Amino acid sequence: MGDAVVKKNIPTGVSDIVIFVHGFGVRWDSRGMFTDIKKYLPPEWGSVLFDLYEVKNNEVYVSSYKDQIEQLNKIIDKVSKNNPNIKIHIIAHSMGCTITASAEVSAANGKIIFLAPAELFGSKMEKYFEEYPGVIKNDKELIIHRKDGTKTHIPIGFFSEIRNIDPQEEILKLSKNHMIDIVQTKKDEVIGETAYKDLRNSDNISFQSIESDHNFTGANREKLLTKVGEMLK
Repeated sequence: MGDAVVKKNIPTGVSDIVIFVHGFGVRWDSRGMFTDIKKYLPPEWGSVLFDLYEVKNNEVYVSSYKDQIEQLNKIIDKVSKNNPNIKIHIIAHSMGCTITASAEVSAANGKIIFLAPAELFGSKMEKYFEEYPGVIKNDKELIIHRKDGTKTHIPIGFFSEIRNIDPQEEILKLSKNHMIDIVQTKKDEVIGETAYKDLRNSDNISFQSIESDHNFTGANREKLLTKVGEMLK
């Protein structure tokens, strides 16, 4: 069908490496957001950006939740084994936050930063994509024409697979062994209003908020870059 792209920039002598985990239905660059953050990293830091899905030209084929976790596990394992004694950070966006929380991330000994994680999946997410402008639905998949020119193919069974996954529960489990920084979006058109009530009592989770849309577009991008830069210090 296609290939998952992995883009590594790990020069000799790096002190830190950031692994970026994109959100639902997009590609390794998270529509330019991750490449913007990458430019903001210190020059002595490396980075790894990759696709959770298979891709053919501009066609993005969403993998199962389980397969996405396995893909992330492979990336973390390879990066940590090839770069011993290097601090590894993770920056994830949207559903990539829950994928990260469900994965084996013990080798990530640096910061974990979650950008606009969902509170729940359920029927709201399914409804959002079934009503997406120009959506094509058949007995096998939904085909979404995205704003960046790509087409996202979502298997019909995907939403059933994730329906009983509780993003906050997964994040809370991760927080028992790792500090987490969350950037909350206040004007999110995708996941809606969030409170993260189930996470607020954890001493290992800190919160910052931006009056931003889901993808931190326009002037919100610079605000995001500033916050992420502060979190990585």
